[in-house]
Amino acid sequence: MSLISDLYQRFSLGTEDSTFPLEDTEYLYSFLLENNISKTLETGFGYGGSAVAILHAITGMHTAIDNAQESYYKNAGLHMV
Repeated sequence: MSLISDLYQRFSLGTEDSTFPLEDTEYLYSFLLENNISKTLETGFGYGGSAVAILHAITGMHTAIDNAQESYYKNAGLHMV
């Protein structure tokens, strides 16, 4: 089991309609590692699935912007990370 699929299972990610699909999240994680990306900007934070992958892949700063994080997602993404 990969790190990302383990995290998805442990935190029950992928059960919500707006969660980044596991396959895409694994690709994102691999892409960031292979290209030594150190800074990221994410628009739309939602339930935090992609942010988990990003934060495990990079060594630098990750910035996430989501104007609905509190009102719609009830800070689920923030609790995830």
